[in-house]
Amino acid sequence: MFSNFGDLLKNIPAVKTKDDCVYIKLANFGNTKSTNNCLNYDVNILSVKGDEGDYNAGIISIGDAAKSLVEHKIKALLYTSLSHTTKAPLTF
Repeated sequence: MFSNFGDLLKNIPAVKTKDDCVYIKLANFGNTKSTNNCLNYDVNILSVKGDEGDYNAGIISIGDAAKSLVEHKIKALLYTSLSHTTKAPLTF
């Protein structure tokens, strides 16, 4: 289903602010707009194609998280946030 999803993400340009980030939602939405004139809201979801997670506890590294997923045969795409740097790496 998402065989080239990682390649697609590689072509998204780097950003400097959270407001400039590309919005990714692994769901299909209907055509019913919210009171804020948006289509991407929970009640308007028609189907889900994947799951998203957000982790900020800082207990394990992204590398260790990846190793654990591989060990459990879970396919996933992990990425760091704007706050991740070599001096302050994001840990899971």
